[in-house]
Amino acid sequence: MEALKEKDPYFKDVQYESSLESFISDMKSKSELNDEDIASYLQTKYHLDAFSLQKVLYYGYAGFLTEFHQRPFNAHFIAFSHGPVDYDIWKRIKYSPETMNYQFDFLQKIAAKPKIKQYLDGVVKKYGQYFQKTNSFNNDDENPTHNLGTPWSRAYAKGQNTPITDD
Repeated sequence: MEALKEKDPYFKDVQYESSLESFISDMKSKSELNDEDIASYLQTKYHLDAFSLQKVLYYGYAGFLTEFHQRPFNAHFIAFSHGPVDYDIWKRIKYSPETMNYQFDFLQKIAAKPKIKQYLDGVVKKYGQYFQKTNSFNNDDENPTHNLGTPWSRAYAKGQNTPITDD
């Protein structure tokens, strides 16, 4: 395959798959929505600050999971002191915020899953402005994820940065 790529640059991005099963597996993983896709979409469309973006990401994820019994996108939330945080997105916002404006194939991936986009847009309308207008960042009483019994409170009780599970 490498010789072919060297002879004809047209093939430089071609990936060789050794079996049909590995091809199907690779295509599935490339078509799944992930935290970067969703965060980039939300950031580009709604211009949320970092705190609101994390809250909307989590509420979108947790709400969809609860209502439809399936993960809307791949993400891994941990219990920070101010609430649930997707650490990979936190790092991107902190160290390379300019990359949050890229779509990362969101439109192609979401085309087959319009219910997820519709749900996320509803979450932004419901919660996005709330977090940007209030001082809930510094006030546990105004931060709904901090209520007793929430997945965040159970994880945080085990220690900061504990993974928040889907159960």
